Amino acid sequence: MSLVLVLTACSSAPQQLEAVAVSAPAFDDDPSEPPTWSGTAAVTGSERDWSIDLETDEQAHAFSVHSPSAMQLSALDGEELTVRVTTTWSGNPDGLAVYDAVDLAYASVGSVENADVLERFGADFASWGDELGRSRGEQATYTYKAIAFATDEGTVELAPGEVAEIVVHGVTWLAAPVASYDHEYHKWAAVPACGGGGPMLSYELFRMDEATGESRFVERAEGSAMAKRSCG
Repeated sequence: MSLVLVLTACSSAPQQLEAVAVSAPAFDDDPSEPPTWSGTAAVTGSERDWSIDLETDEQAHAFSVHSPSAMQLSALDGEELTVRVTTTWSGNPDGLAVYDAVDLAYASVGSVENADVLERFGADFASWGDELGRSRGEQATYTYKAIAFATDEGTVELAPGEVAEIVVHGVTWLAAPVASYDHEYHKWAAVPACGGGGPMLSYELFRMDEATGESRFVERAEGSAMAKRSCG
């Protein structure tokens, strides 16, 4: 894409969006079984910030979702949903997989891999693409890259901020890179034992009922820092 070609020529840091953010009901963190809830969804919010309340016969389960690429989660209002939460090393919510009656409907990949996305699309679905630029920080040098998606039409590369339709196994998805970069610590750097500040391959996916040709670009939310891998 033209954006990739322009940014590749730059020696500065290209845009990275702010982090995906998820809050979920209290749960027992079990690495062998991701936290899962099901119920009828009431979805409220707009733009990047959404609330999903799942109503069951016994109780309501409340979630909040920050979507850096402004996915329209209102389309899920009133649907019977199953929500699974991806957690960080310390057990905090990091990403989501939302299923409707058909299939996976929305997914966010934050600091760590999303097992539902891996199962649905395979390990080679998303990877680093062309280099977009570099920057040197106090602790490390960062190399920013596009995200390369394996689609039915071949590899499609998108830079953070780009939102575009891709087709995978005959299904149309809105794909939106959030943050994508590698890094190399300086020799004197204080390297976090937990991997905080490490490489990122973060993105969002939203299933489309039909292709619309949607293509847009979003800026990072004003006043927000770029998404980073954390120890949290």
